[in-house]
Amino acid sequence: MLSTIKNPHMLTVNLTILIRFLVYFGYLTYISLIGKKMFAMSTVLVGTIISLKSTFSLLGSSQLGRLSNYFNPIFLEAITFLTSGISLLLIGLVPNFYVFTIGTIFYGISDGILNTVQKSIVNALANKESRGAAISVSTGIGNLGKASAPILMALILSWLNVEGIFIISGCMMIIAFFASFISFHKFQEHSS
Repeated sequence: MLSTIKNPHMLTVNLTILIRFLVYFGYLTYISLIGKKMFAMSTVLVGTIISLKSTFSLLGSSQLGRLSNYFNPIFLEAITFLTSGISLLLIGLVPNFYVFTIGTIFYGISDGILNTVQKSIVNALANKESRGAAISVSTGIGNLGKASAPILMALILSWLNVEGIFIISGCMMIIAFFASFISFHKFQEHSS
């Protein structure tokens, strides 16, 4: 069991799960503030944007079967981190309603794919005997991200502004992209 959890690829996946949940719950907490600040959005419109993100998350996760026929799951994870990072950076940097909406859509698609692909990666990396423990550890790390996100994002807000939360979140996702990309190449070397 310990060898599975200490596996460098599993450690990388767990790190990226932590980052994903930190960013996701930061997004949910502060998307309404940035929408109201930048565009004077009503609560109903902000709710519609969040619903749009969730709808596109569903669309993204429903396409994982097709995508996995063409791409390695770790490669998919890396690319969706990059797409998420760029989307969040655009939301924070470009004060334009259309960019805000398109960024939300692409973040939604990427998050839907990430949610599903990370579960399949954890499942694939764990051996049969320790699969339950590996999934449990990964779930616990995700819950740590959920619990830490409001505090971390509030600290960022006190240091920067609401746009800064999305810029920092985008940078965190790009760091996760590099971690996944390096893990993908190491995994390719190991399996060759």
